[in-house]
Amino acid sequence: MRRGDRRRTGRSALEAFTRALEAERPRWLVPVVLAVPFLVVIAAARGLTVTVPTFHGGDETVYHYPTIVRFAHQWPGIDLVHYPAAQTPLLHVVMATLSQLVGLEVWRLRLLDALISYGAALVLYRMLRRRRRLEPPAALALTSLVVISPYVFAESFLLLTDNAALGLIIVTLDQLERFRERPRVVPFALAALAACAAVLTRQSAGFVFVVVCGYLLLSWRAIDWPARLVSLGLPVLAALPMALLALAWGGFVPIGADTSSCGLCATAAGRVDQAGAGLFLRSVSFTLAVVGVYAIVLFAPALVAGMRRRAPGGALGAVVGRPLVRARLRLALRLAAAGAAVAVVLLVVEPLRGHVGDAGWLWRVADHAPVLLGNAGVFWILVPVGAAALVVRWRAAPRDWLGPLFLGALLLVALSTRLGYQKYYDPYALLALVLTVRPRELGRWNYLGIAVLMIGSIAYALSFVVGLNHAVTAPGR
Repeated sequence: MRRGDRRRTGRSALEAFTRALEAERPRWLVPVVLAVPFLVVIAAARGLTVTVPTFHGGDETVYHYPTIVRFAHQWPGIDLVHYPAAQTPLLHVVMATLSQLVGLEVWRLRLLDALISYGAALVLYRMLRRRRRLEPPAALALTSLVVISPYVFAESFLLLTDNAALGLIIVTLDQLERFRERPRVVPFALAALAACAAVLTRQSAGFVFVVVCGYLLLSWRAIDWPARLVSLGLPVLAALPMALLALAWGGFVPIGADTSSCGLCATAAGRVDQAGAGLFLRSVSFTLAVVGVYAIVLFAPALVAGMRRRAPGGALGAVVGRPLVRARLRLALRLAAAGAAVAVVLLVVEPLRGHVGDAGWLWRVADHAPVLLGNAGVFWILVPVGAAALVVRWRAAPRDWLGPLFLGALLLVALSTRLGYQKYYDPYALLALVLTVRPRELGRWNYLGIAVLMIGSIAYALSFVVGLNHAVTAPGR
């Protein structure tokens, strides 16, 4: 078969699949497609009776499963002040309660956790379709990308709190977008409730309250006075359970829990892994570096292809020659340069290189790069690219609140997070970029980038299975 014939055959197959998705008939197609990766792993792990190895997977055995067992034995009079896990207790309470029906066998509880992750995937797809107005192929591709990303997929099959918190944050965003469409108390109340549940699952999800309050302020004029008064009290009520827990604990973690895995907590004396509390610009820079990786692969191929078409003699050469288009391009370049300049300042003020306790695939890559002016060389590229990409993409849709609010709130929390575990930043950085995608924006080069990232994510997951990678444990465990 000739190259042109193969290209046309592949394109026709993609177009046929796209038409089937856009028709959205049968309705079970998308749920089945999203379920396939979960079913494959569940089958390969013999119904999750075999432990799926992954980053920080040992936390299941050391912290989360023992906490669930303790709660199950205490149920219904559960002690929420003293338990081994450093995270807030909602998922553990839910699992302990369900164990009264299904038992405490770890594989049964893992299946329930996988179901939670699958539910999060369905909510994300629904939000991208209904709230963000993306066409079905784009919504499905981006949802699959988030689901299979390095620090989401394997965690779906272990008793960890990461994906439950991520799913609740997605529910919060979905309801906030619904609130933006029709500013009413009910969707805002549901968003506040989901935010409360997210923080009661992981303390680090507290940044979502900033997003909730941001939506309220930006929608203020569209709400009548009775709704304003009610809405003002909802975030306070939603934050109250976490405040009461922190008061009972005397800090951010339960009494007796290991503070080494709490990124917001000061470490004990004598520790060398980013000890102390304060502001950590390096966590902000690292988040921007993760954004840079995803932005390069997702959008750079399409950008290069577009520039080739716009070159003199290209199909869009005449269009680019128009004054208005040239002015917009100049503005975009200036904004990108400004974002990159801010990122460079961050690197100069607090250099970014691996420290004891940092962990993740990007840190491993950085460890093999030469050090320049105190920073791992790769970060001199990725951090400015990430900042520039965000500025340019937000500028393309200036009335879209979600992306800037979401990542801005995340960066505020990152500023006070001492730990450099990539899993703390990676899923949210990717989600922030996904939320910038506009209807009818993705082309074949973007889909190629998505495919490359998904292949890389699968390779990362398999690296633990075949022994090329190993689960990292927090220093001092």
